[in-house]
Amino acid sequence: MAHVQGKRPFPKHIFAQLSKTECEGFIEVLHFAVQSESPEDVKDVLARFQALFPFTRVIGGLAKLSRTGAFEGFTNVLNVSYPEEWLRLYWQKGYFDVDPGRQHHASPLSGLRSVDKNSPQTPHQHSLSKHPQHFPSEIFEDLTKREIQNVVEILHYTAEATTGDDVYRILQLVRRTVACPQAIGGVAQLAPSGGFKEFNSVLNIGYSNDWLYNYGKKGYASVDPVLQSLLSSFKTQVWKQTYRNSRSPKQLEFVEEARSVGLTNGVTTGMLARDQGFATFFSFAGGDAADTRRYIGLLEYLLPSIHRVLIANIQTPLSNRAKGLSHREMAVLLWMKEGKTNWEISKIVGITERTVRFHIEGIFMKLEVSSRTQAVAMAMEHGLLAAE
Repeated sequence: MAHVQGKRPFPKHIFAQLSKTECEGFIEVLHFAVQSESPEDVKDVLARFQALFPFTRVIGGLAKLSRTGAFEGFTNVLNVSYPEEWLRLYWQKGYFDVDPGRQHHASPLSGLRSVDKNSPQTPHQHSLSKHPQHFPSEIFEDLTKREIQNVVEILHYTAEATTGDDVYRILQLVRRTVACPQAIGGVAQLAPSGGFKEFNSVLNIGYSNDWLYNYGKKGYASVDPVLQSLLSSFKTQVWKQTYRNSRSPKQLEFVEEARSVGLTNGVTTGMLARDQGFATFFSFAGGDAADTRRYIGLLEYLLPSIHRVLIANIQTPLSNRAKGLSHREMAVLLWMKEGKTNWEISKIVGITERTVRFHIEGIFMKLEVSSRTQAVAMAMEHGLLAAE
């Protein structure tokens, strides 16, 4: 995958030239940059950049421009290491009007004008700078340079992600990084008691359609010890450990069937959106057991950003739920509208008849209907299919 569709491509060549230590340091800078909510936070990030790379002078800020793009003045200046004498001279002689570097966004801006105490402040201007979240450097110590470069790429696309499709492609990147052939994620709607109610959205990368079909048909979500343990504690689940703690006959039956299809080793993590009654979940399966455990800290570090995007795309009300249909589900739905049978759809789309049934079950669940006729009518009502 070259890059996430519709997003700025990741400049791999830049990071290929950096050392492992520099890549780690860059992630640390990003960590604090994402948290920045005030000029003081940004100045701290600029200082971190100076410490990371061999810059002798660092400064930043905001310049006010006219509608025609002409310079009108500085609104905010963050001086990290420029000499005050030069900044004073720069300001007194009006060099900002003639500085050629300013035309290329490289101007040494004046450090004489600090933020006016009476000027508007950004929201929560002082809240984060007083209590910045700790950077967990230990997570990255055991990673290779290639793995760390992959993490930078993931963070690049996560920062720009806005849709479920974006998250799908990010999960592909994460799966590659943690060396797991199978991954699945999504959003679960919770009952008032906090237990599982239903799946709101599912992003499948590599899981068998037969397994997912049986999982839904047999209602395994209500007995799956990994999912149940996650939703009760929101602690990362190492499957082998969770399987060993299974006690009820239904849980043991589930574990036996999961093992029979190769779902023996894996890890599942997720987060709760308490105020909305939803939770995200992400599972990575099939990799080396030792490696899977080694990546737990990394997965937990990436989790909040991916969780944010999925929760922002919760498919409710119904009109939005309908938009959550996958491309394959939409293809099946289109041929359902044309009156095609499951066998005919399987031949047209190029999938098995069993997979067609699986997609139809997904369509029924997402549209909250129980028949093909209702599904087509609901899709037409919400503009997913053109009316006759």
